[in-house]
Amino acid sequence: MSLYFLDGCALIKRYVAEIGSGWVVGLCNPKLKNNVFIAAVTAVEITVAIGR
Repeated sequence: MSLYFLDGCALIKRYVAEIGSGWVVGLCNPKLKNNVFIAAVTAVEITVAIGR
């Protein structure tokens, strides 16, 4: 189990296939029991990025 802080640029890789997406998807795998934290503003960043 590890602790990670993801900003909007990193977290968007979980939803949009980009270089590094596999790594982020792996971090979020529930079997690994990682703690992933995001800033409150990240929800806005993700919404804008997906909207583009």
